[in-house]
Amino acid sequence: MFRKRLLSLFSASSRRLGVSESNCSNWASIHEARSMLIKNLTGEPTAANMNGTSEPISPADSKFSTKVPLSDTSFPLRLKYRTHAGGVRIGRILEDLDTLAGIASYKHNLSLAVDGKVPLSIVTACVDEISFFPEYFEHSARNDDLILNGEVVWVGRSSMDVLCSLENDKGQPLVQSHFIMVARCPQTGRAAPVVPLKPETEAEIKNYELAEKLNKYRKKADNLNVFKLRPTEEEMSQIHDNYLQTADQKHELGSRSLPDNSVWMKNTKLKSILICQPESRNIHNKIFGGWLMRQSLELAWSVACTVSNGKHRIIFIDDILFKAPVEIGSILFLHSQVIYSEGNKFQVRVRVEKREHTNINGPGVFTNEMQLTFEAEDDVPKVMPETYAESILFLSGRRHFKLHNK
Repeated sequence: MFRKRLLSLFSASSRRLGVSESNCSNWASIHEARSMLIKNLTGEPTAANMNGTSEPISPADSKFSTKVPLSDTSFPLRLKYRTHAGGVRIGRILEDLDTLAGIASYKHNLSLAVDGKVPLSIVTACVDEISFFPEYFEHSARNDDLILNGEVVWVGRSSMDVLCSLENDKGQPLVQSHFIMVARCPQTGRAAPVVPLKPETEAEIKNYELAEKLNKYRKKADNLNVFKLRPTEEEMSQIHDNYLQTADQKHELGSRSLPDNSVWMKNTKLKSILICQPESRNIHNKIFGGWLMRQSLELAWSVACTVSNGKHRIIFIDDILFKAPVEIGSILFLHSQVIYSEGNKFQVRVRVEKREHTNINGPGVFTNEMQLTFEAEDDVPKVMPETYAESILFLSGRRHFKLHNK
């Protein structure tokens, strides 16, 4: 009975969001779905549903889709999805996909519902492998509708991989990403078991196997962290070469000069400060991860202008990490910098820390990080580190860049 009640809730929401509807005049913002989750999906755990005894279900049971009717001139949010150049505002899409990932995660665990509420606290742990297809760069946000999809394709004991995608109205993929969601007990905060998954169709099995490979890759990805893996001999040689290119060998060792067609890394830096307001809260009364991603991405796009003169596009996003929750009222410090370049491509890193408004001068807490790869129309200046700390950032960007541009 309670499962039917919750399923009907999602069904009603789907109708309100325009899913499977040819007429989008009654389309409501996907953000209203987030409000629906706040009111209807979080409940108290019981011994039965915290022991991981549920029967496996199909990935199709968790699938959730919605349409963004950009072709409808009466749609009140059209401009929120459009860039100044008429393209699709990817920061807004990531915000919506994060909501979809949450909805799909809760739908996957409906069999645990008690009194119509799922007794799990589900949050985004990281976002992996955000890929952009050629059709994305050709899509017009002025007249062409968008379809957003989310579906659980892999589960561990307490984690879920939600495959999220953006398509045009012809069904062609524009953006694809993997949102890694983790379940916690609302009372203790400890890991809680989720409903097992049973892929059956060829496509479901293929998605499961890919997600399994990504899961194993993430466990090895710590090798990219320069704080855990010391620079290799080849990387130390690269640092030394960078120094020789900038050292003024005719004068003292401390004298540095910038080679032609180069830029100091310190001059590719932008910062932003944001106050976290209640309108950006998630279902756990913390700041919504999708909002954090949008703010980070748009700052990264801005800092990319320092080397491309605004003639660039994003081609890959990796390692969006959520290390700590952000409370309402926190003050966020966002730091963005170009840390590596090669030809017409370059790597941007965004780091976010929070501070309490009652102690703004106190130490910050690292909350989020994002690595983004951009492509410019022409070759960009070579980013040159000047200090050892910048050299470490250079190596970090180089590792990410080389991994995804083989």
